Formats: sequence, C-alpha cells, structure tokens
Amino acid sequence: MKLPGFNKKSYDLIGARKKLDQSEPESEGKRQFRSKSLTKLNPKRLFTKKEKDTRLFLYSSDRGIDRFPNIKVAGINEANVEEDFKIDAARRGTIKKYARSGEVLGVRKTESDASVKPLVPVPATGVPLPDGFDAFNKKLELIQNAQSSIVLSGNYCGGAPFDEVLDAMEERLTNKPELKIVVMSSPRFITKTNREKLDRIKDNFNNRFKFVLCGEKWLDSEKAFKRITNHTKGLVVDGKHCVMGGSGIEERFSYSRGTGAGLEKAPDPASARRTALNSAIARSFRDLDFYLEGEALGKQVGNELLHLAKLWMLYDKENRANPDAQAIDGLMASYEQENNTGAEGEEAIANSSDAVGQCQVFSSGPEMGESEFNRHMIETIRSAKDVIYVDHLYFHPTKEIRELLAEKVNAGVKLTIVTNGSKSHAPTANKAFAPRSKYEIAKMLSNIDKDKRHNVNVYEFGHKEAASINLHKKVIVADDKVLAGSSNFGYKSLVTSSDHEINFLMESKDFAQKTIDAIEQDFKKPHTVYEKARGKEGGIVAKTDKLDNEKLLPLSVKRDKPETITLKRRLVTFVHRRLAWLIG
Repeated sequence: MKLPGFNKKSYDLIGARKKLDQSEPESEGKRQFRSKSLTKLNPKRLFTKKEKDTRLFLYSSDRGIDRFPNIKVAGINEANVEEDFKIDAARRGTIKKYARSGEVLGVRKTESDASVKPLVPVPATGVPLPDGFDAFNKKLELIQNAQSSIVLSGNYCGGAPFDEVLDAMEERLTNKPELKIVVMSSPRFITKTNREKLDRIKDNFNNRFKFVLCGEKWLDSEKAFKRITNHTKGLVVDGKHCVMGGSGIEERFSYSRGTGAGLEKAPDPASARRTALNSAIARSFRDLDFYLEGEALGKQVGNELLHLAKLWMLYDKENRANPDAQAIDGLMASYEQENNTGAEGEEAIANSSDAVGQCQVFSSGPEMGESEFNRHMIETIRSAKDVIYVDHLYFHPTKEIRELLAEKVNAGVKLTIVTNGSKSHAPTANKAFAPRSKYEIAKMLSNIDKDKRHNVNVYEFGHKEAASINLHKKVIVADDKVLAGSSNFGYKSLVTSSDHEINFLMESKDFAQKTIDAIEQDFKKPHTVYEKARGKEGGIVAKTDKLDNEKLLPLSVKRDKPETITLKRRLVTFVHRRLAWLIG
C-alpha cells in the first residue's frame, strides 16, 4: 500500500518515528535516531525567510494537561524562536518537504501551569439524541432561541445544514444586540454559498461574530510526527445548553438518520454531486449525540471551546490574517467566572424530567503529554461490574484496553460491541479500518475463557439492503457511566491525541439506561431501509426521491460465529498500524 505523493524516503521517515503498536511514546533514543534519519534525508535544506515568518512553536506541560487553557503559545518573533527553541532547520525543512504542508508546527515541553485546575464533575441533566437529524434539529432550536452567546465547534460544517445555521445566527445577531457568536470548522465541506453568508455576517457583525478555520496541519511533537486537526463537536448556547457527540453540520450528518432511507431534507447540489470523496465515504452516518444542560457544565464546555478557538487562530494563516477576537474575548470573560450553579440552578436540575447525574468534561490534543480519553476509558471499563457497551465507528483498542475487556468478561461482565463491517455493500472507506476491528475482536476473544465467550455479543452495522450507510457513534457505557464525545476508539485518540477532542463522562443510572436503549435500537428495532439510497451519479439523495425496495430491517446484524484471525486481517492490521499516524 502506497500513499500518493510519498516516495521511499518518506517511508524511511515513517519507519524512523515510533513503533505503531499502540504502546509507550517514543523513547529518547528512538527520537534521536529519527532526528538523524530526517537530517540525512536532506541536510542542506533550510527554511526560507517566508517559511520562518509563518512557523509556530507551542508550549505544553511536562506531565500532560487536562484542559486547553493550559496551553501557552509562544510569539512568532524569529529571534526569540531561534534562541529559545534551538531549531534544527535541516530536520524541520525535511519534514516540511515530505509533509507537503503550508506550515509545520513544532512542540516542546515546559513546566506545568499549576494555577489551572482540572475540570471537576458538576451536576447536569441529559438525554440522548438518537440520530444526526434529531441532533441537528436540537442544535438549530437552541441557536434560534439564543439570548447572549453561541459557541459552536462543528468539525465539519458545510452545505445546506450550515446555511440554515448561518441564517439562524444572522437573524439572532440582528435582533439580539448583546449576542456574541464563535464558530469553528474545517474548510473541507464549506460551499461557495456558505462563504458568501459568512463574509456577510462578518462584515455586518464583526465585533460580535468570529469564524475560526480549523484545517489540517502537520506537527512534529515529542511523541510523533502526525497530522492534526480540530475534531471537536460541541455547541454551547447561553452558557448552559450543550449538545455534544459525533455529528458535524453537513448533509450526511445533519439531514440523516443513518438508516438507509435517504436524507430528511434535500441536500445542497454541491454536496449531492458525484466526487471521489462521495464515492468513498458513506452516503449517510448513523450518529448518537447528547443534549446536556447545566450552568456549571455549560461554562466548562464553553470555556474549553473558546480557548481552543484562540489556539486555532494562531495555528491557521488565514485566521492570523484577521486577528480580531473581540467575540472570543468577550465570551471568555463571562465563561471564566466562578463555576457554580447556585441554588436556583441546582433546584432546576433536581426538578428536571431528564436524567440527572454528575458530568465531567475533558479535552485532549496533540500538545498534551498523555491521552485523557485513554485514561478515562481505562478507569470507566475497570469500574464495570455488570455490563459494557462499546458503540463506535471502529474497534481499535490498545493492548491494555483489549486485555482489560477480556479480564472483565472473564469476571462475568457482559460485553456488547457494535461497529462497522467491511463487506461489499459497506462504504469503500470501511475497507481501511473494519478488517482491523475484526482482528482486534478475535485477539480479545483469544484471551477470554471458552465458557465465558457467550457473554460477548458482536453486532456488525449495515447490510446489503441498506447501501452505503456508516455507524459514526462514539459511545461507551459501563454500568451507570457513559463516556461519549468526539473521540474515536483508536490510535489517534488513545495514544497520540493527534486531534483536538472534547468528551464527557456522565454518571447516572437513568442516563446510562436511556443511552443503552438508544444503542439497542440499531439491532432490536426494525428501521425503514432502501436498496439504493443514493443518486444516479453516486451522490446523496433525499428520501422524497424515488428509492427502490423498501424494507423493515434492523440496522446491525449479530455475528453468530466468533471472529477469527485470518491472514488478510493480519495484513490489513499491520498496514493500518504502520499508517496510523495518518488514518488514525
């Protein structure tokens, strides 16, 4: 398997970094070896003056950090950078050459900021939103009723759903003079119409609206050479209403229930047309988001996202070209006040009809020394005594987590896994990661006693009657605890924290049961599916279009035979591990 644009020297670079077996971060010896290897590739290449002017060097903590506010960003004064960071220009030049990126970010560690405390669990109410269309409607409802603030990190925003969101934001800005809005998104799916609306809103409400681009960057850190992006998905309205989970604001997420029944609304023509990307990825995603409410929780989530916006203003050249951040600074001042709900807030939570529990928010990213997601996952699984549900895009645990799951099953815990398959009807992109999921399940089963294996139920999402749909959920339930958010169950989230993520851990018996009910809908409840929920040219379609062979079927099918370790799965897993720095 060869990556476009990478030659043999690039593979030498990849092989020189760390063993991609999901073990410990790269040792100092390995790092020195990699540095020498990179320097040997092209020892005379130096940054040009223009390249020097655009480099960024970021600070992070020695012991790993829990929150985006811990991140301190150095100025880009060239003299200061050269003196402070002792740049190996040849090495960084080589990285830049083979990354083919506009900017390469370098990270070094400094002393931890002891003044910033980890986020503590706070009281909150919550309810699952069982698919992307329900989640989008909730987000739109909250935005349409916003009074003072909106903070949105959509990861992928674009197309007709983003137009709806921007129209609602523009209306609220017009009618609410005190309203401030901050939006973060990758540029990948932003259409020409989206751009025009963004430009109009920025021109009319420049001091109250800030749009922060979060593209993809290459970063050479203490742990790995990797591609990074902002993968967080979160909305906070008026400092207390939150929606968190896995869905973006784009047709495949927002107009889709992920059942193979087409989209609930007509997509933007630019999104529906046949492209290489449309041909490879799913026509619709099956997601599970959560509506969470609480004043202390809202301030915590909003604070995290606002600090992340400030960070990405420095990461991206287009953002730095427009450094005004009045909207961000104004909201940060309000969110960073003392986090407590007060008597009225506590009473409102206690009287809510939604599930009540203690909710802890945690962030992770490439600047951090360890993966907070990995730590919380291990603690959550270790606490289980009765049931564990893993409902994820793919199942790529570290060796430690895989063995811990086997240990729990041997102790009598019932384990249910729901993840994507890779058969002919699955989206083409699934071929890259689904075989490895089966390999990891087989490895886990080999550590489980034969008389306990009946406690493991594995469901494969999607089948030939529901063409090109994809499970996109990111949820784990262990007894009364729910761990969910934007992180996937794989290398980038568990080991290197290559992308910025935001997750939550809610402890509530009622909330956990509602989440389990939402998970089990996919294999216990029949859904309307169609044979060809796609356009004639391979794009995506609305369900109002003529579709073929309507059927009522479950979305996930139980694997009756235990997974086995085949040669093909070994090979795919080996290749995936070698390229985990890129495809995660």
